[in-house]
Amino acid sequence: FDRTNDHRVYLLAYRKLYEVDNGVINPYQNKLLEDLSMEIVSLAQDRNGHLWIGTMNAGAYYLNGDSSIHFTNNNGFTNSAVTDIYCDNEDITWLATNGDGLYKFQGSNVISYTKINGRPMQAIAGLAQDDSNNIWAGTSGDGLLRFQKDHFENIFLPTKDPLAKYIFCITYKEKQPLLVATADGLWTLDKGKFARLDEKGPRYIYTVAYDENNKIWIGTGSGCYYLEKGQFQKVKNIDKFVLTLNSIGKDSILIGNHFGIKLIVKGKVDEGFKFHQLNNSTIMSVVRTGNLLLIGTLGEGIYLIDISKHWIKNSSALNV
Repeated sequence: FDRTNDHRVYLLAYRKLYEVDNGVINPYQNKLLEDLSMEIVSLAQDRNGHLWIGTMNAGAYYLNGDSSIHFTNNNGFTNSAVTDIYCDNEDITWLATNGDGLYKFQGSNVISYTKINGRPMQAIAGLAQDDSNNIWAGTSGDGLLRFQKDHFENIFLPTKDPLAKYIFCITYKEKQPLLVATADGLWTLDKGKFARLDEKGPRYIYTVAYDENNKIWIGTGSGCYYLEKGQFQKVKNIDKFVLTLNSIGKDSILIGNHFGIKLIVKGKVDEGFKFHQLNNSTIMSVVRTGNLLLIGTLGEGIYLIDISKHWIKNSSALNV
């Protein structure tokens, strides 16, 4: 979503950036992007409304009209994949890479963090900021990283299970615990203390979200679960790998997988929410703006769904 315009949404396609303004999709106009030949994998917008995009192997772009910049290894950045971009509360932009560390952009200053305790940083799987304004990064095999003052430090979850060192994503919602999804299950950080939720619950959690009632939902390789009285409850009739989780109302979640999209209301699949056009589609992303859902697929472009009128339209030229 655009920080400065509630009616505008940005969409990443394979090698294109699009903007949706009042339901109309158009390519994002910037001269630097005209010759882009590498896959775009991450996107963020800073507090000034300027866009940052990360590519698979061609650095990152800062988009600000005629002042746009392409960062690569030729000007002090890296050509490694930029896996995540995060703009924090202090207007600092963080770029996470696949094995080449983290980069901190603050005004005209750029600082790179490529090692932790003398070792090269592992691939970064996610970034978030907690209620104490600490920056957290998840790694693939080296636990968590916490940035305080001017350096990163390793933080390991309080368990001997080595799977807890593999972080898949980090999620934070204001006034709620930080959520850390790992190969060892779901952990929370609340008031400086870590706790594992439902020790007998699912492992290998690939996506996690709060709904509008602050209920916790997780997506795994075997389906979707929600936390109820300290234990994860499995949503019936969803047994496949969950790719996306999106809250769209109180106790209402949209999940996307390799077989389309499902609406879950109060822990059950809403059988009335069906769009046969998506039955065999791989759902990569879901964005809601008003009554309109923007569904990004793998190879089939974008589907637009009006949930109030129950119609669906495909923009097959876009592959998000």
